[in-house]
Amino acid sequence: MSPRISVIILTCNQCDTTLRCLAALTPLPRDIELILVDNGSTDGTAGKISAIYPGITIVRNHRNLGVAAGRNAGISRASGRYIMLLDNDTVPSIEAIEDLAAYLDTNPRCAIAAPRLVGDDGTTQRSFRPFPGLRVKIHRSSDTVAGPDIPAFPIQPFYVIGAAQLVRRTVFDRIGLLDSHIFYGPEDADLCMRVRQAGIGSIDYLPAIVIRHLWRRASRNPLSTLWWRHLASLAYFYCRHRRFL
Repeated sequence: MSPRISVIILTCNQCDTTLRCLAALTPLPRDIELILVDNGSTDGTAGKISAIYPGITIVRNHRNLGVAAGRNAGISRASGRYIMLLDNDTVPSIEAIEDLAAYLDTNPRCAIAAPRLVGDDGTTQRSFRPFPGLRVKIHRSSDTVAGPDIPAFPIQPFYVIGAAQLVRRTVFDRIGLLDSHIFYGPEDADLCMRVRQAGIGSIDYLPAIVIRHLWRRASRNPLSTLWWRHLASLAYFYCRHRRFL
């Protein structure tokens, strides 16, 4: 019997962080499969994790392919009706993932459902966002929101960040996989934008469902290679969609 949900976690040289994420998901219910994509780790991450969790499917990429292409390797191996994309710095729960799936079950017009993400201190992160145009990128000074700004009910923002998204398998069947030209961000905004353009469903942010996210903010250092790759990915995204603001 095929699993109902395929959980895909991407990692690269972050064994301890990934083990913390995996520990939160085990033991797995029989209707959930777990796929770990090792995106070219050089620290033995895949071997260490396979020794601890021999039942997990591990996809080993020979090098770091970036977020979109790395996740695509996992999506291509997945057999679930729903695809849960998770960052390895999340601390998820089976209950939260099942609640997201239950929402998709009862809301057939929803294509992608996302939970509220909170930090270790319980502060809500700004994981529901408008179009990531230049004005937003320049003026955004905080990735947290205060209590009054947290929606009380599900909303449909422009996009939800890729740290935790439950996507219907039919979305990828209809519009294709994540855009592998985007190495690191904004592959999440691109996916949501393509869903909207294709008219195949809504993007729903569900504040009542909570997952912890220990945000690393890896692309914030302008001296890092990842920062420049993020910048290049944004430029590609803006040109592809012919929209900058």
